[in-house]
Amino acid sequence: MSPPEKEPTPPEPPLREIPNSELVETSASDLWAAYDRNGVRADQNSKGKLSIVSGNVHSIDNDALGNPYVLLETGHLGKVQCVFTDPDELIHVVRGQFLKVRGTCTGKAVLNIMFVDCRSVRTRRRW
Repeated sequence: MSPPEKEPTPPEPPLREIPNSELVETSASDLWAAYDRNGVRADQNSKGKLSIVSGNVHSIDNDALGNPYVLLETGHLGKVQCVFTDPDELIHVVRGQFLKVRGTCTGKAVLNIMFVDCRSVRTRRRW
């Protein structure tokens, strides 16, 4: 007697693009304050999660591996570092500019709170 045939596993549904309106949004300074108060709790709330962080640009550069990034001001020594995959997104960004960034938080590394796979969030201008 042969073993019963297994039913084929249904294919995984395609990943749904999460609209910005469904993401948690915070300022770089508020995120820094959360890590300053309790890093363990801040990691539980933020680490590994896709979210939006905003703040004024402190600097724009490439890391040691050539990945483009921006540092967002927090009001403290440490910053929020947002690593982008597409350098073209940072061509027109300037120091001091207010920027909203969508990315995945990977937690605090030495001085900076890190975000990866970042993209800038376009905001509507109000006249």
